[in-house]
Amino acid sequence: MLILLTVFASTFATPESWQDKQPRWVGQQAYFKKPAIPLMLKDDIVTVLNSTNLMVHQETDKKIQLVTPEGRVGWIDKEDALLPGDAEKYYTQLIEENSDDLFAYTARASLRLQQGKHEAAIKDYTECIRLTPQNPTALVNRAGAWLIILQPDKAIADCNEAIEIDGEYVRAFAARSAAWNRKKDFDKAIDDATTAIKLDPQYVGAYSTRGNAWKNKNRFDKALADYDEAIRLIPTNALAYYNKACCYAVQGQKQQALALLGQALEKGYRKLEYIEKDNELDSLRQEARYLELLRKYKTPSP
Repeated sequence: MLILLTVFASTFATPESWQDKQPRWVGQQAYFKKPAIPLMLKDDIVTVLNSTNLMVHQETDKKIQLVTPEGRVGWIDKEDALLPGDAEKYYTQLIEENSDDLFAYTARASLRLQQGKHEAAIKDYTECIRLTPQNPTALVNRAGAWLIILQPDKAIADCNEAIEIDGEYVRAFAARSAAWNRKKDFDKAIDDATTAIKLDPQYVGAYSTRGNAWKNKNRFDKALADYDEAIRLIPTNALAYYNKACCYAVQGQKQQALALLGQALEKGYRKLEYIEKDNELDSLRQEARYLELLRKYKTPSP
């Protein structure tokens, strides 16, 4: 629901006193202190954030700018957010005060996934399922964690249960599509992603997973069409640019691949270790531009 508010335009101007300060938040995940944080969009419109964390793109002395999964760009107060180093202690304290705090378990699980604490994250998501056994979101969240530790069968089982609860739950079909991709059953991945898109043509993740399946079937035209749609829906979608780069690289189209890889990094893709191991980029390893990009984004900003 959108609510109209009156706000002075200077609220989001960058104060002169802030311009020379070292940014602390840009490029980091901001974690939220509570559910339903108000996000100020342009034209003095406010929407409510349903996420537990989002990447920070800009900051002022009192506010940070975020981009939602739907591509909405807006600002929140820093006092409503936490840096990753402060978040786990905060959520753990909330859980100690209330062992049934669904938001705290969900947020801490998301944080722990980012930190590589996969088993701990799965335990938190399991608590979410205990608290809300008929909630398909908790099951799909845990499915995503199973995928990260390469257990697609468990992910599929959670997605199946979520779909039994809600047969039109888009995220469940998209997540199961990703699991089928992991199992190299690309036809089932395409079917589930297509179902997700039919249910919600604006759901970006389904285009990415279907594009990956088409790429693995060497249907590069269809893969690129899906990645392009993901970018059209969210122009800041760094992962879609990365997937396009891989699609061109495996075809030996190095210049297009390098240009897209640069765009992915510019828009926030930071899985540098994965880039160095991704065999789809092997054709780029000796290219000067590839080496230059790695050096640039491995070097900390001054």
